Formats: sequence, C-alpha cells, structure tokens
Amino acid sequence: MNITADERRNVLGLFNIAEAARRLGIPVRKMRWEIASGRLPSPTVALGKRRYFTADDLQLLERWVQRTGHSCSVVTSGP
Repeated sequence: MNITADERRNVLGLFNIAEAARRLGIPVRKMRWEIASGRLPSPTVALGKRRYFTADDLQLLERWVQRTGHSCSVVTSGP
C-alpha cells in the first residue's frame, strides 16, 4: 500500500526529519546533528526503511527548541 506525503502528514500525523525541522524552524542539518549526538530522540515510527516523528513527538521537540533557545516558528497546518 502506497500513501502520499500529504496522507502521511494529514491523516497519519507522521513527519520526516525535514518536515519536522521546517515546522520547528530549525535547519535540517542541525536537527540531524542533535539526533546523532543524542540530544534529541530519533523518529519513533518506521514505515519501510524510513522513520517518522508523530505529532506528539513534535510537541516534545517544540519544548526542546523553546528550552534551548533555538529559533522556533511552529506551523500548525500545511506541509
């Protein structure tokens, strides 16, 4: 079964690293570095070979961004 990126985001509430970084207002490279260094958790859901953050994960990541003082412009709708 194949799903589109819009279905994955809007129906399943799953976001890849790039989408999560964009929603949090931080560079993708920074987010990947923070995950690799253990400062941020890895995405929790695996679909095939790809991993995704849930909407709940994004809320936790938003708190991390706010606590650490990184720029944050959380988007609540759209890709």
